[in-house]
Parts: sequence; C-alpha cells; structure tokens
Amino acid sequence: MVDSLSVETLYKNFDDYLVIDVRENEEYLLKHIKGAILSPLSEPLRSFKNDGKKIVFMCRSGKRSLMAAQKYVHHNSFDTVYNLTGGILAWGTQGYPVVEK
Repeated sequence: MVDSLSVETLYKNFDDYLVIDVRENEEYLLKHIKGAILSPLSEPLRSFKNDGKKIVFMCRSGKRSLMAAQKYVHHNSFDTVYNLTGGILAWGTQGYPVVEK
C-alpha cells in the first residue's frame, strides 16, 4: 500500500524515514534533500536496507515517486511505503533546507 506523506510530516520526523529520490541524476545534483538516496526511476528498482525506518519516495512533484512507490510495494514485502506529496517543489515552497549545486 502507498500512503501520502506531507512535507511538513517528513520535515518534523525526518529521522523516522528513509528518503528515496527517484529523479534523474542531473535533477538531484541541482537540488536535493540532505540525506536522500538517489535511485532514478529510469534505472532498475533496487531494494533498500531501511533499518526499521519508514520508506518515502520523492521526486519533483510526486508523480514519478508514486509510480516508484507502487512498483516497490509490488516487488518487495512492505505493507506500506509513502509518497511525498508535492515532491521537492512542495519542500522548497515551505522553505525547508536543500542541498544546492
């Protein structure tokens, strides 16, 4: 199952989540959330060692990450993963910190 996660919830509880950024390398290098793991949607989906953390997928706006999250649930034994609503755009709109080139 894929649930939505707000940027506010992720920001307030960041240490509880493993953040997977499914944008392309060029997008990631321009701007990303510190600690996010790059795993482009264009590459084969891999599994992630989450160490008890909840997994949240993110992209620019939330569309590609939703596809990745659905694919991940289908191919792995997770009951629930999350899709970051609004992606990096919403994160930036809230003024939350990013790593920029």
